[in-house]
Amino acid sequence: MEQGQIDAAVMLDPAVTILKAKYNNLDILTDTRSRKDTRAVFGGDYPGGAFYAKAEWLKSHPKEAQAMTNAVVNTLHWIHSHTAEQIMEKMPPALVGHDKALYVAALKNTLPMYSTTGRMDPKGAEAVLKVFQAGSPTVAKAKIDLSRTYTNAFVDKAPKQ
Repeated sequence: MEQGQIDAAVMLDPAVTILKAKYNNLDILTDTRSRKDTRAVFGGDYPGGAFYAKAEWLKSHPKEAQAMTNAVVNTLHWIHSHTAEQIMEKMPPALVGHDKALYVAALKNTLPMYSTTGRMDPKGAEAVLKVFQAGSPTVAKAKIDLSRTYTNAFVDKAPKQ
């Protein structure tokens, strides 16, 4: 965008907040940086990150899957028990950039969307499926049983903080 080579993009924070501060004429067509806006666009929470694994791998590597899940659940707990400023201080300087206040603003905007539990909401799974169906004729035609595409079993076993 800054070099005039991109007319439209799908972006996340902190990039959107930084560009919006730099270019006040930047038009945001659909903003999903807040929970309210995400729910308006997708009809529910939209899981932005997840562990992807084949069922066979999960069955043969339950300890590894549990350890990875525990790390994410612990990280979510840490995130929700610290301020945006404290989180920023743990981030690599290259990621934060020169304008720390702007980075903190971006964090404050998106932190409420981070799960407090790590659990996948069935409505979130439905929202993801709808997006994939809109973008892929193969997925649109497939008969997908969402209850078989994800599990909260590992999250449920994660140590509670």
